[in-house]
Amino acid sequence: MFTEERQAKILQIIKERNRVLVGELTRGLKVSDSTIRRDLRELEEGGFLRRTHGGAVSMDFTNYEPTLSEKELENLNEKISIGEKAAGYIHRDETIMLDSGSTTLEIARAIKGKTLTVVTNSIQIAAELLTSDTVSVILTGGSIRRETGSLVGPMAERNISELRVDKVFLGTNGISSTDGFTTPNMYEGRIKELMIKSAKEKFIVADHTKFGRTYFSKFAEIKDMDYIITDEQLDFEIADKFRNSIIIK
Repeated sequence: MFTEERQAKILQIIKERNRVLVGELTRGLKVSDSTIRRDLRELEEGGFLRRTHGGAVSMDFTNYEPTLSEKELENLNEKISIGEKAAGYIHRDETIMLDSGSTTLEIARAIKGKTLTVVTNSIQIAAELLTSDTVSVILTGGSIRRETGSLVGPMAERNISELRVDKVFLGTNGISSTDGFTTPNMYEGRIKELMIKSAKEKFIVADHTKFGRTYFSKFAEIKDMDYIITDEQLDFEIADKFRNSIIIK
């Protein structure tokens, strides 16, 4: 089977099922893992699909949400860099909010030596900050989403709405100049909305792959945020659309 035929078959499978695993493709198309991964990379570069840890999903699959372990492995160096940049905007004795996410987790790792209070709806961020002697941690309470390790629901929403903090740092799955900031899950989106309302300064932290994507639940307009912290791989033309709020690391 020629490359063009194989890639057309891959796109047909993803169109029918919205997502597929590398192992399924290697068995079905009788080629090696490396061949399939090369096909997926080329198709992603062409804008036909989005690669995930272990496979790929349709670009139109707005409900797709990677697991916590998948997100941690994606663009790790960029997320570490963003986390360090964000930490530079956090000062002694401030109270900040960190929402659940792999990029906000890197912020938590970067601020462990600072004296401050962190409010979070992330079980993983709370566990990470337990090793710090200087950071006070407040969990929002709520129901745990196993997919992301985040706390959501009425209890979390009520508690967040009653708090006021200096800064909030939010992750996002999609950033669009027309659709704003979006995430696949409406319950996560509601938490983000309330966190934004509770903070004096508002930051989005997201690597370059999040730009130009739209997901199911919109939680903010571009104008609602004060800053977007991203990495230096962001395309110049895309960055220019957000030039009034972009901080590139």
